[in-house]
Amino acid sequence: MAIINVRRVRDAFVRAEVTDEAKGLELATSLDEELSETLVTNERLEASEDRIVSQFALLEQRMLARFAQAEAQAERRMLRFLLATIAAQALFAGIIAILIAVL
Repeated sequence: MAIINVRRVRDAFVRAEVTDEAKGLELATSLDEELSETLVTNERLEASEDRIVSQFALLEQRMLARFAQAEAQAERRMLRFLLATIAAQALFAGIIAILIAVL
């Protein structure tokens, strides 16, 4: 099965006004040239489809890797914030302990 560029075929009919046998031959030759340029084999379509699918899969892998990287970075930031909060609480508890000991 092949894909035919319908616009080119229609243009060929318009360009060649069939009024006699010579014009008919000219039209047939023109259509043959047009069709030979516009036919796409199943193999080429399948190869294109395979290439697109593989590129999409690669893009999907890259996006998943970036998402995982962003997720890990967010987790590290959260852990740093948690550690900073714990350190601040320990410092505050130490200050309170010193104040209680002094008073």
